[in-house]
Amino acid sequence: FRDNEEDLVEYSAKANFKVLGRRLGKDMKAAASRIESLSPDEIRSLMEGAVLSVDIDGVETKELDLTAEGVEVRRSEKSGLKVLNEGSLTVALDPKITPELLAEGLVRDMVRGIQSLRKDTGLDVTDRITVHADADQNIRDAVSSFEEFLMGETLSESFEWKPLAAEDEGVQAVAVGDSEVLISVARIG
Repeated sequence: FRDNEEDLVEYSAKANFKVLGRRLGKDMKAAASRIESLSPDEIRSLMEGAVLSVDIDGVETKELDLTAEGVEVRRSEKSGLKVLNEGSLTVALDPKITPELLAEGLVRDMVRGIQSLRKDTGLDVTDRITVHADADQNIRDAVSSFEEFLMGETLSESFEWKPLAAEDEGVQAVAVGDSEVLISVARIG
């Protein structure tokens, strides 16, 4: 959460030629240049409804009372952010994936795969299960960081890594990230 939208976007302003052209005539080019040089604070005050008096050096120096109607405000997202804006609400997402987020995503894929296998084998969603899996080290590392979450979400009483083959009975290959994990589940009791 930010108090200032300027932390997320950069403002630029361009003259609204339809509104200002008739009024300024030959001074329009100078006014357009001055409007493009408006500071973020000046642009924000226009957006909030203020009237801004600016000097323009056209054929003769004159003062222009500028309103939001005479300016087209453009927002561009700051580097590294994905930004959406609607009215006074601006939402920015940082799309950088940290190792922790990647590991959590992989484990969520595992949970999805285990739950799908549970359904395919006719187990009830409330059945306690034991899980056996075989995966590359990347997946194993992710699961070790989030094993408690995985076991809680899948109602697993135990989780064990062991060599499995896709042709083994009850084993299913599950896509986890860019990898494939072999998983088997069994009801306890």
